[in-house]
Amino acid sequence: MDAIVDWIKKAAQSIIDAIIDAIQNALGWLWEVIIFLPKLLWDYLGDAVVTYVEEMEVPTWMENASNLGSVITPEMAYFMQGFALAEGLAIIGAALLLRFILRRIPIIG
Repeated sequence: MDAIVDWIKKAAQSIIDAIIDAIQNALGWLWEVIIFLPKLLWDYLGDAVVTYVEEMEVPTWMENASNLGSVITPEMAYFMQGFALAEGLAIIGAALLLRFILRRIPIIG
């Protein structure tokens, strides 16, 4: 009789262990899904922003930007070169872009 009871205990323990293992596997899978979803949503959001920017039309003033060079006289160009206006505008543009990017990082911005 003790052998039958021991066998039933072992069988019940193995069934309980299998159920616990299945629950742990299911919870592990659920945790991976919970961690993966924000990454997936972030990727989709980035793709949507890129698609939106690619589909934007070019403003009319940008289409005529090549004509803006004829407005600058040689005297203006001389002083603009002396004040390093091109380099200054590039530095300002880079700083604004860097500020925009840093504001998107949750810990820093």
